[in-house]
Amino acid sequence: MVRDFFKSEGESLYGASLAPLSKTEELELAKLAANGDMQARETLIRANIRYALSYAKTFYGHGLSNEEVNEEAVIGLIKAIDHFDYTKGNKVITLAKMYIMNEIVSSCNKSGYIQRQSDERLRMILKINKAMKKINTDCSQDQLICKLSVKTGFNQKLISELLEETLPCVSLDEAVNGEIGESKLSILPDTVSYTPEETAIYHLQKQYLYENLGKLDILEKQIICMLYGLKPYKRPYSLAEIGKALGESKQYIHYIKQRALEKLKDNMSGLAA
Repeated sequence: MVRDFFKSEGESLYGASLAPLSKTEELELAKLAANGDMQARETLIRANIRYALSYAKTFYGHGLSNEEVNEEAVIGLIKAIDHFDYTKGNKVITLAKMYIMNEIVSSCNKSGYIQRQSDERLRMILKINKAMKKINTDCSQDQLICKLSVKTGFNQKLISELLEETLPCVSLDEAVNGEIGESKLSILPDTVSYTPEETAIYHLQKQYLYENLGKLDILEKQIICMLYGLKPYKRPYSLAEIGKALGESKQYIHYIKQRALEKLKDNMSGLAA
């Protein structure tokens, strides 16, 4: 639907956008669009694409690729414009936000990335994840749940339940970087035999890893070292074992692990290049 809309121009979604409209300009175009003027409808869509793509970033990382999320956002925007009632005095983006969320949430639910939820429950999960980005999460799970309760208005028991349901389901048959023939299963490392070149690269990466561990928070560093059996730990520990040792839930340990790996990924991007 979205690609067909821009097919004749061959434009990207962002490239197809126009500068935002004033309230007066939007009102005039909305009147024309309501009377069947397709050019006015298209202008309304293009003028609000930047907002749709900006709002879509809130939903990145929930089972859909960023491009898929962006396309669902524009689909929601188009539906919002087709249902827009200019007589109520609101702007298009006021209605569009609801339609964009509905489209993305529905597609996330169909992706199978997390345990299937009702759309309303998934909206709650997304709201919690959004709140996590705005608060200091370097605390115990009980403190984190308390902070999230204040931020979202949800009761603590509900937040605890929702956090337990957000661990992703990962398929080993899933393609890596969209490349055909290369799955996550096919790139699992062979821990039995290495070539001299692989051994050299391994030691270089390990040295680089230890250098960057110092840039992590104390809790993040401890979890990464335990998880992968790095010094001073003599063997890898499971998330459940780490949680038990630190007095935290498996889900909370998973969250801290992901945060730490993102930091390491950013710091070590130069090595991969």
